Amino acid sequence: YIPKGSYVPVFKVLNVDNPVVKTNDVSLLKEEVSPRKATLAVFPFHNISPDDSKNYFAQGIGEQICSDLAKFQHLSVISYYSTYKAAAEKESREIHNLFDIDYIVTGSTRFFDGMVQVNTQLALGESDTLLWSQSFLREFKPDNILALQEDLIQQIVYKIADNDGIVTNNIAHTSSPKRKNIFG
Repeated sequence: YIPKGSYVPVFKVLNVDNPVVKTNDVSLLKEEVSPRKATLAVFPFHNISPDDSKNYFAQGIGEQICSDLAKFQHLSVISYYSTYKAAAEKESREIHNLFDIDYIVTGSTRFFDGMVQVNTQLALGESDTLLWSQSFLREFKPDNILALQEDLIQQIVYKIADNDGIVTNNIAHTSSPKRKNIFG
């Protein structure tokens, strides 16, 4: 309501600890009713080759995908190290509940005969339903590791999170996630 003689609205929000809260902060009300950003987590990428000397490559792919996805303003991305540690100790459903994850990105690497195959998957956090999966096969040379990672990561990130990406399209075609009640 707008008090008599004022142009500034006053909002009343019920709170368990404080039954009536008066505020002039409109953002508090907007935050409660607006849809929240989709939450995404990148689970560890694993090297499934017999030679584990290239585990660093798989680790670097996962970490960089997480960092690059965090640049998209329509996504909320969980820290790679938080999910990396949790994935070692918990099932994906437990992690979904712990972090309220909407989408999971994960994958693996395989090295053979001077080549690397990177398999990537995007799944719904709640059900582990696979939304997208793609394999990338590239030549692997120790002197082109960063360029190789950059090429793969750019393709993966844009396929997932760009304006025409899978997450954006999935959100547009389903009811958007609701923000948790900030007072409960």
